[in-house]
Amino acid sequence: MSEYAQLLKSPHWQKKRLEILKSRDFTCESCGETEKELVVHHCWYEKGKKPWEYPDDCYKVFCNECHSDWHEAKSSIDKIIATYHDISEINDLLIGNEMSDGFLREIAVIFPNKMAQSALMKLDINLLKKGSLSVRVK
Repeated sequence: MSEYAQLLKSPHWQKKRLEILKSRDFTCESCGETEKELVVHHCWYEKGKKPWEYPDDCYKVFCNECHSDWHEAKSSIDKIIATYHDISEINDLLIGNEMSDGFLREIAVIFPNKMAQSALMKLDINLLKKGSLSVRVK
């Protein structure tokens, strides 16, 4: 068993997991499911932190199906980002006030509407009339 898997058995993680589930009303944040098994998902990781040492906004509650969908969508975004050759291009996408239409259209195709907010947690994506997207970085 991996070290990370061992940490997930810790009472510290079990307590944090229950706190997050309670704070989200034991509901999948993507589809609203309340009857299926739920997963507390870390939206990001930081070297040296234990699973329970993150702020609450790092966690999302998903049913297993939406959790799998989230990872598939993130993998697709990683592939898109990998096509950029210069780190400054990526920084411009993530830090700038607006992202390029092409990048946003690719992301819009990857994510069903219900997954967009969950998977792009740090981005506030607003769908505008005529199908164009505007993005603000929080």
